[in-house]
Amino acid sequence: MWIAATRLGYCLYADPYQGRSERTETGLGRHVINKLITKVQEEFPNTDFSVYCDNFFTGLPLASDLKEKHVFLTGTVLCNRIENCPLKDAKECQKERRGYYDYQLDETNGICVVRWHDNSVVTLLSTEHGVQPIQTARRYSAALKSRIDVP
Repeated sequence: MWIAATRLGYCLYADPYQGRSERTETGLGRHVINKLITKVQEEFPNTDFSVYCDNFFTGLPLASDLKEKHVFLTGTVLCNRIENCPLKDAKECQKERRGYYDYQLDETNGICVVRWHDNSVVTLLSTEHGVQPIQTARRYSAALKSRIDVP
């Protein structure tokens, strides 16, 4: 089931997944988000939207598609979907201390990609948010067996 919902969880549009249908040039994730946004924008014109999704959907081509529709995108992203983005390699980030981060900002297209080391390495792409402000969080450290502050 593909669902477009408000931040409070109210369903705006639902599209049941009915198995593989027509083959899309854009890939299933990108196709689904574009379809949901088109339907929601038809129903709610002149409304600003932000899409939050996981790494099944997020990628640079989708960010560009949504930017053309005046919709923001934020989501975790797979390393192979941020081609030519000069971030520190995920394996190298894993060797850094917990809380380490690296980011790149494409000011021309308004896309920020940030990678940080938490329990594992996480990569996030956003056309709405940047890396500031940076705050600390209390996280459990298995090595120290206590909570520590992590930027």
